[in-house]
Amino acid sequence: MLRTVWFIILLALVSLGAALIADTPGTVSLRWLGYQIEASIGILFSGAIISSLILATTFSILSFIRRAPKRARNASQDWRRGRGYKALTQGMLAVAAGDAAEAKRLSKRRKCFLRSQT
Repeated sequence: MLRTVWFIILLALVSLGAALIADTPGTVSLRWLGYQIEASIGILFSGAIISSLILATTFSILSFIRRAPKRARNASQDWRRGRGYKALTQGMLAVAAGDAAEAKRLSKRRKCFLRSQT
C-alpha cells in the first residue's frame, strides 16, 4: 500500500515537472565544433533523460556480461554441492536402514560431488 502511495506521488511530481517545462517558453542554443543546435527546454531535458537511460542500460548490459562467468561458476558449484548433500543424506538414510551396499554407493557419489569438503 505504501509503495503504491509513493509511486502515485512520484508520478504526480514527474507530471507536474513535465507540465511546467512544457509551459515554459524558451530556447537553448548550443554551439560546439562548428555545429549550432537550437532547441526548446523540453527537447533538451528529453534528450538528457534519454541519453542517461541509454547510458545506464549500456552499463547494466556490460556489467551483466562481465559477471556472467562468475555467476555460471557459482551456479555449477551450488548444483554440485546440492547433489552432494542429497547423496550424503540418502547415504545416512541407507546406513540407518542397514543397507551397507547402498550406503557405500552413495558415499562414492558424495565424494564425486563434494571433493573439496572431504
